[in-house]
Amino acid sequence: MKFIPTVVIIIVAFLSTGVTAQDANSLINTHIEKTGGRENWERIDGIKMTTSVNFKGFNLPMSIISTSDGKQAMIAQPFGQDIVLFASDGKTSWAKNPMTLQTEKLSEDQADQMKKISDIFPNPLLRYRKNGFVANLVGNATVGGKNTFKIELKETESMDTTIFYLDTTTYLPVRIEKTVNNELNTIEIKAYQTIDGMVFPVKFSRNGTDAEINTIVLNPEIDQNLFKFPG
Repeated sequence: MKFIPTVVIIIVAFLSTGVTAQDANSLINTHIEKTGGRENWERIDGIKMTTSVNFKGFNLPMSIISTSDGKQAMIAQPFGQDIVLFASDGKTSWAKNPMTLQTEKLSEDQADQMKKISDIFPNPLLRYRKNGFVANLVGNATVGGKNTFKIELKETESMDTTIFYLDTTTYLPVRIEKTVNNELNTIEIKAYQTIDGMVFPVKFSRNGTDAEINTIVLNPEIDQNLFKFPG
């Protein structure tokens, strides 16, 4: 189980320019600096976000917690109660089966996917080389009326690709396209917010479903028992 809110959008025509990986790296470095600075990003040990989802007409509050050492948890809070729907201690990943309400360990493939998500904490462009990606600036595109740099990150092992469309003025992503196993997922980022000097996306959409982050807390106090497999 995972939280990935987004909307399917039409790709605007783009112009290939055939520039180098060094150009892409320079743009990524500018993005990192304009969103708070590498040193400040590196200081983030944990993030807690709150949001809500519509579940059968009911507005369900949710919390999502991520840490720099690979721990993750997604917590539903119906009627003020905390129900851990998914968690990982960095080694063991597990989720609550919605049919049986029993906790079950994720498969190896599912756990690997969740590890990839934890690897990009707290910003997917911060340590892309360390995480096994090669970056190339492949062109420019107009997205939602904005001029953007089109940067492709390709994973060296799986060859899966992620394309970031960075606004040429703000250097913030306005669209992200991720292809895994030949399946395209498109995320449109609609709004950002500055939290303690760091810039985070707070409104985005995917597959016709909009979502909004209500609050973001950096380096929060975290109950480590949240991540432990209860079995």
